[in-house]
Amino acid sequence: MQRTNLNFGLNFGLNFGLKSGFNFKFSVKSIALTLLAIATFTFVVFQIPQGLYSQTISADLINKYNLAVADAKVAELDEVSQDLVAITKDNKFLIWQNKTAPKDKLLVATWTNYTGYDNQVGQPITTSRQTWVTVAPELQNFCKEKLKDVTNQSDRTLRLEQLLGLPPNNGKTRFVEFWVNPENLFRPSADSEITDRTAFGEFTQIPPSPDASIKLSYLQWFEKLRSQSYNATGGYPWTRMGYTYDWGNPKSEIGLSEFVIDTGAMIEVKSVQTTDKYCVS
Repeated sequence: MQRTNLNFGLNFGLNFGLKSGFNFKFSVKSIALTLLAIATFTFVVFQIPQGLYSQTISADLINKYNLAVADAKVAELDEVSQDLVAITKDNKFLIWQNKTAPKDKLLVATWTNYTGYDNQVGQPITTSRQTWVTVAPELQNFCKEKLKDVTNQSDRTLRLEQLLGLPPNNGKTRFVEFWVNPENLFRPSADSEITDRTAFGEFTQIPPSPDASIKLSYLQWFEKLRSQSYNATGGYPWTRMGYTYDWGNPKSEIGLSEFVIDTGAMIEVKSVQTTDKYCVS
């Protein structure tokens, strides 16, 4: 799920007196989204990347994706998840390389069309850019539970694109698994820690704490990515709340817990598999 290439630059921090506030959902948002749906359906042409599953993208899919991008721009308190994946040693659902090691490595996965990892399986590498990942085996569990009866390859691919908050026909072809030190991971949310089960989309929503400290470099990264994410064409529904925006589930937009491997991290490529092999087999 590689989406951006922004680096951390500064190493000093700023202390913020963060106050939690109330954020009520008014019907105005619903009205605005309805109007946007009409405008989007009629006028906006989303520029879909052409990839392996090149096909005609229906206006309905384009409309749903653009609505997701617009909705994700506003992070509301009632959209905060209480069930994010917590990266801790006592989380029995995670896969560790060696639990007895002082600095054990965690198994994560990214969906990509980049072929450069194909010949690096089993090798340590240093990341040259930030890489968006989910923890294993969360995505494979979704495939087993939700896609086991989906026989059409294009339909499976579309459902994964929806789950991970990607545009339709995005062109991803393979899943790559990495062993990574948790110290090199962060949540792409206002509060970036990875050991709890909630995250907030705005700095002002974080409950006050005497230890509250946010690096200036992270604040700059966050705001730069925010400014790039919600364009009418080429945008992404970045929730900023630690989970992917699932625009294919009418009951809930909460997808999988997402994390970012930072630039300059030492990781190991565990496996490279085609989308179908990773998800179906």
